[in-house]
Amino acid sequence: MTVFHVGSNYQLWYFNGEDPTAYHIQVTYTANGATTGTFKWEVIAGTTKVNLENDTDIITLTDDNQVGVKSTYMSYPKDDVTIQFTYNAVVVVNVVESVYVPNHAYTIDGPDDSDNGNGFNTWYRMEVEDQFGVNIPDWLSVNEEFSDWQSDYEGEDWSPLAAEWWQTVTFWDEADQEYGERFDDNYGCTGTSVDPDPVNPDDEDADTEIFHVHQTYCGGSLNSGDGWPMRWITKLQFYRG
Repeated sequence: MTVFHVGSNYQLWYFNGEDPTAYHIQVTYTANGATTGTFKWEVIAGTTKVNLENDTDIITLTDDNQVGVKSTYMSYPKDDVTIQFTYNAVVVVNVVESVYVPNHAYTIDGPDDSDNGNGFNTWYRMEVEDQFGVNIPDWLSVNEEFSDWQSDYEGEDWSPLAAEWWQTVTFWDEADQEYGERFDDNYGCTGTSVDPDPVNPDDEDADTEIFHVHQTYCGGSLNSGDGWPMRWITKLQFYRG
């Protein structure tokens, strides 16, 4: 009788088509115990969440005890994927799997408003959890996307392309793996090339509403809007200071 130990050493993740460093959107299952014979693998639950290496739910291999498993969508609830392994026409084991996503970015520090020349700078720090409420295990590239730009101040020209306006996301990189689930968001406006001029946070006009937008943070890419959406802000209000 052959005794098998079947599975992968890595978590399986999904990033909506992206493939970030330090995460696995495909893992290798190994049937340790034999290298010859007929190895059949079949996804019997969670067929919308994973594919096998041939992009289907079933594959039979000869004298090859490894198979690739690819993510195609997130798991919910946990352990909603089952892959059945059969050796020489005998069912050996059903392997339970989950597909993880960076599902929730939440604020742990901020907002912190400070002077910046004639204008202001606002800073936030966030952490990221998977869909089961556990902090993600490693550093991850993050981007943000804006839509539905709405003006709240007649005549303002605080376009996101204006030279005096900025919005940046800084993710904690590989050197900061102890806190790799964190990222910082900075935005602000300074100088005199926009109308109205920005002011410092303690100015009497600092609470003047200038515009608001819909904002989405995405994980897994530096390209705006690419990756898995982690946080939606339906109305992000920007003020003069």
